[in-house]
Amino acid sequence: MAAKVVEVIGGIVESPPDLPAVQRLHDLVPTAVMGVAIADRIAEGLADADPDRLREIGRWLAQHGTRRDAVVPGIVLIGLGGAERDRELLLLLGSLEDLAVYATTALGRTQSDRDMAIFELAWRVRSWGRIHAVQRLEGTTVPEINDWLLRKGFRNAIGDEYLAHIAATTGGLVDVLMKPEVDDELLDAAGDILAALSIKEMSPKNITSYREGPQAIEPDDEIKSALTELLAA
Repeated sequence: MAAKVVEVIGGIVESPPDLPAVQRLHDLVPTAVMGVAIADRIAEGLADADPDRLREIGRWLAQHGTRRDAVVPGIVLIGLGGAERDRELLLLLGSLEDLAVYATTALGRTQSDRDMAIFELAWRVRSWGRIHAVQRLEGTTVPEINDWLLRKGFRNAIGDEYLAHIAATTGGLVDVLMKPEVDDELLDAAGDILAALSIKEMSPKNITSYREGPQAIEPDDEIKSALTELLAA
């Protein structure tokens, strides 16, 4: 399916603008489920195509597509040929959970302030969309995002354990807790992060891979001892 879509888009890109051709493309793509793997193959196959034409086709599909599987390649094409001016469209489409993963990738490719753009999308969604977006924020050094990750960013409708490790490490949980004054909201969030990290079955990055865990609960010797045992398990 991906090869066929790449072939059709390639033909449109190399020809003069042709609305009927784009409409035929729209009708072609819903014949199969447009998943992440297929979207990635489309992006790879069109990496060397004219970016302006890709953007033109992508925006038409994204704005006029009547089916999810027609909008997805539109977002992919915007990611390949888009620019700063496509931010609001990508944020709007990405606000739909099913499209968030594709919009996250496109924002990362087109926006100069990559982390802030993805952050803006992350707080708009709550389910898998947030998980995908926050995973792209791992390692960010933007203070506003770091603080949000610790307080609210790890929370999602699927399970806090999916993002707890990123919140603790990228958010700098230990450093924040070592400050002279820590507000109640942050303390509550820290407790929830540590609790989520203890759920080993759901994520490969859990309490066993959080080396700063004992420092995070330094004030309580009993909890520190229990956490140390978990880390050594």
